[in-house]
Amino acid sequence: DPAARTVVADLPSPVPGVPDFADDLTIDDTGDLYVTTLSGQLLRVGQDGASCSVLSTEPLTAVAAIPDRRGEFVAGTERGEVLHIHLAE
Repeated sequence: DPAARTVVADLPSPVPGVPDFADDLTIDDTGDLYVTTLSGQLLRVGQDGASCSVLSTEPLTAVAAIPDRRGEFVAGTERGEVLHIHLAE
């Protein structure tokens, strides 16, 4: 059903009581979802829906997983920088 939808995860905000906003997302080769937020978080959302912040920086506007390089991403910032992100395993 094209109209059906489900919530994948409720994203935490670094400021209690103030919602954060997802800006971009990508899925890595393991099936985990990565979401950038306007507060500058890069969040990992596991296939079970659990989320955790893996990076906190300035507002992030875009993210892409680097193919065949597990745990590596590029992300754009609000200031126009492009970051190379390598997550520890």
